Amino acid sequence: MTRIDFYILSAQATDDRFALTCRIVEKALSQQHRLFIHSEHFSQAKQLNQLLWSFRGASFIPHGLLGKVEQKINPVLIGCGTDAGQEFDILINLDTKIPAFFNQFERLIVPIDYKNQDVGREHYRFFRDRGYNLKTYKLT
Repeated sequence: MTRIDFYILSAQATDDRFALTCRIVEKALSQQHRLFIHSEHFSQAKQLNQLLWSFRGASFIPHGLLGKVEQKINPVLIGCGTDAGQEFDILINLDTKIPAFFNQFERLIVPIDYKNQDVGREHYRFFRDRGYNLKTYKLT
């Protein structure tokens, strides 16, 4: 069963869920994970793609947009509306909807900031009502 983790930024946090996603990606990469970031629409995917290039000056996060880069050599792919395939173990969901393919991943991460709290609550209820083991991490 897919492990479901909610990362919740406090209302006082200076980051938003996109910056939080970059932090999560950086840490997961250091642990040799392969990630697919599912965005709501292509413009959001492009925005996150740009943010990952400029996230930290001292680090490099190899990544690209689904369908635009070689999937096997990029440990982080960003897409919308489509599944990235079987070679990724973590899904980060930035979409307001829960992707139908979430259960093929070992882990699903849902980053939440003050702007998308209601969507986060809906997702939490969805997974709780289906018996998933949920973990929440409250961040500042």
